[in-house]
Amino acid sequence: MLQYMSMKIREAKSSKWRILYFIVLFVVIGFSGYALFEASVSGILPSKYVLGGVIGFVLWVALVLYLLLRRFASRPRRIIARTIAILLLVVLVSTSAFGLYVLKRSLSTLDGLSTSENAVTVNTGESFNIFISGIDTEGDISSTSRSDVNIVATINPSTHKILLTTVPRDSYVSIPLGGNNGMDKLTHAGNYGPEASMGAVADLLDTDIDAYVRINFTSFITSIDTLGGITINNPETFVSYDNKTFNAGTLYLNGEDALSYSRERKSLSAGDVDRGKNQQRVIQGIVDKMTSIRSISGFEAVLSLIGTSIDTNMSQSTIRSLINQQLASPASWITESYSLAGKGQTGGLKSYAMPSSQLYMYVLDESSVVSAKQKINATLEGGTD
Repeated sequence: MLQYMSMKIREAKSSKWRILYFIVLFVVIGFSGYALFEASVSGILPSKYVLGGVIGFVLWVALVLYLLLRRFASRPRRIIARTIAILLLVVLVSTSAFGLYVLKRSLSTLDGLSTSENAVTVNTGESFNIFISGIDTEGDISSTSRSDVNIVATINPSTHKILLTTVPRDSYVSIPLGGNNGMDKLTHAGNYGPEASMGAVADLLDTDIDAYVRINFTSFITSIDTLGGITINNPETFVSYDNKTFNAGTLYLNGEDALSYSRERKSLSAGDVDRGKNQQRVIQGIVDKMTSIRSISGFEAVLSLIGTSIDTNMSQSTIRSLINQQLASPASWITESYSLAGKGQTGGLKSYAMPSSQLYMYVLDESSVVSAKQKINATLEGGTD
């Protein structure tokens, strides 16, 4: 009788432990399933990542169930099997919790982007143009100021090609919106907002520009430091305005160095024209670094940068789609640069913003403008110019 009662007690204890195991298992399955669901609806992770996560999740749970349900020959083996099962559950819930935390933290950085009806949604599956504007201020990115960097990034996701077309800051162009289509140097368009700069460049190059990205000197430094620095190929040795020497050849630049490199013009052979080309090299370095990122943690840093240091009219869904595409595609990008050419002159050309002043203007060469249009169209269409 005592032996029978002892056996029943052991069976009852075993049953209670089994119930506890399955309660823990169902809690873990529920939490991990929720993490996978959040990943799938985030719009950032490619479907192959989510599918891989689902397959791994199912196999992991199947292994835990096997260890919990299979009858092992001896009690020590049962204890070892259940211990392994518990450890596997701990690993599953830990990785799910960390992944969910990183995803939530990354997405929260996009909350500052425009969610209004004016936010632009770009079809990132087709070719598109983005206007990159660099303003000459520090501090708050929302400040309105002259646009010293004016670059059209033409992106073709099918051919994995990016064309960076630079329009010099002093180019004599028609300024829309606040500029009332008056003629002025392009940099003054920034005083009327990024839409005016974007519109002026779009009219000049006779192309549609889908959205803009605007940075100032502060966010410029932050962006490059966030990426861990960039690498560029510098064609000539020069000393910058803050006494930094940039030797010819391959250079690694942090944020402060890149800012010095981009702002210098007096010690360069062709002055502002060469400065524009240096700015192209830095933008290309940023693009190369961003397009080489494949990890979620790397994109977390990029998302943090976008959400806090960059002003853009692109919608959150567009940003997520761009990241999704980059994570999904292992192919490298080809980046090409082109700068519009012309001739500078002081006086003789009226400024809409400063009509009584004799300002330096850069008169663009018509053949250079035509070449820029051809290159942009060729990139959009996927051919060669």
